[in-house]
Amino acid sequence: YKGSGRSSGKIHLYDLTNSASDYLLGFGGHAGAVGLSLAADQLQNFSRKVQDSAEVYDPRDFIDDSKIPMEVRLEEINQNLMDMIESFAPFGEQNPLPSFTSSARVSVAKELKDGLHFKCSVSSDHKSFTGLFFNVEKEKFLKSIEAQEVQLKFTLSKSYNVMLNDFSIELLCEIAD
Repeated sequence: YKGSGRSSGKIHLYDLTNSASDYLLGFGGHAGAVGLSLAADQLQNFSRKVQDSAEVYDPRDFIDDSKIPMEVRLEEINQNLMDMIESFAPFGEQNPLPSFTSSARVSVAKELKDGLHFKCSVSSDHKSFTGLFFNVEKEKFLKSIEAQEVQLKFTLSKSYNVMLNDFSIELLCEIAD
């Protein structure tokens, strides 16, 4: 067999693979990636050894820090933050938009696509944004926003209003677990 791997978080993939190198025909790589080959009859031994070696890691080491939302107050969201985020574009699979988390009040402004999507007001005591919620379970979503404040996870997006010839910041939201 031949295979390759990519690491996330703080896992040093080369060292982890090296711990089971007795079962490999060959391998190479670095901390973030590895390629390897092994005989079919060694797959189970290799797998067991890598799993045993991985037990020394804290489970949090397997989490890619870049995927953890940053805590932000709605009052801290402004055009300067948006400009800073946009300076890291283009965004995609290898460069995802940063995600944020915050507590806010959520009230429905408009139901879209038969309750599958919602346009909402997302607010704190001093700031309010349009928040878009996509692919939600209508009843569950409406129940979850009844609380005084809801913990949200979101990314920021610019919205252009043709009538006003103006840009505004929107939040692309989901209810945080």
